[in-house]
Formats: sequence, C-alpha cells, structure tokens
Amino acid sequence: MYNDELKLFQRCDETIWTDDYISKTLLKAQLDESTNAGSRKPENRKIIVDWINQRIEPFSKIIDIGCGPGLYSFDLGKLGHSVLGIDFNKASYNFANKNKTVNQLIKYKYNNYLKDTFIGKFNLAMMIFCDFSALIPEDQIILLNKIRNILD
Repeated sequence: MYNDELKLFQRCDETIWTDDYISKTLLKAQLDESTNAGSRKPENRKIIVDWINQRIEPFSKIIDIGCGPGLYSFDLGKLGHSVLGIDFNKASYNFANKNKTVNQLIKYKYNNYLKDTFIGKFNLAMMIFCDFSALIPEDQIILLNKIRNILD
C-alpha cells in the first residue's frame, strides 16, 4: 500500500533513543563482545583506538559524539586523552557514567547532539559506527556545523 503522506527524510517527534525497551536492547547489543554488530569485538576496538591515537597529539581533548556505553571514550582516556562522551540513549549513558570512575579524564553527558549545545574546544570530534549515516541530510549539516564550531 502506498502512503503519499510519507516523505523521504521525514522527521518526526519520536526517537528510538528514548524508548526504554529499545534503549536497553541497544546497550545489550553494544556490550556483546562476541560480534562486531555493536561496539565491535575488543580486538577490533583496540585496532580502531590505536589508529586514532596514532593520529592525534598526546593528551588531546576529544568529544565522542554518540558514545554509547563509552567503550571507545574509556580506552582513549586510559591513553591519557581527556574525553567527553555524549549520548542520548539513557541506558548507555547510565552504563558509561557508572563505569567512568577509574579515570577522571573521562566525562559523560546525557545529551541530544542535534538539539543541545556542545561546550568547550576539542582537538578531535569522533563519531564511531553508523550514527552519522543514519541522520537525515539536514541533521548532518546541523551536526557538522556544531562540530566545526568546537574544533580547536
């Protein structure tokens, strides 16, 4: 059945990130270390973190946009970088925030990166996995402009 009321790249008020069931299910998938479907297997995550670390200055300030449970933020913080991880999935944010206590260089913020303001200057803005490609083109532009304004 064809519905002519639906438009390509249509925005709605609902979001999967705030649904309690979906939020918890996504967190579970991100923490599943047996697959690369979520945050990737630990050995593959290490390759990515090492690749990033080799391309930035020591003790860089990083913003991890859509950080999920904070696995990449945590690994980069262990290498001496100051990391702000932001996510709009409450379950992921709670997990990340609970597990940050080992390193004071890491902070997490519950934040809708399309609507809320980024505060501070950063040497690197990163978005791991597929968040950016899931955004409609208008939101991609909004996010890229926000990122441009916070990069040092």
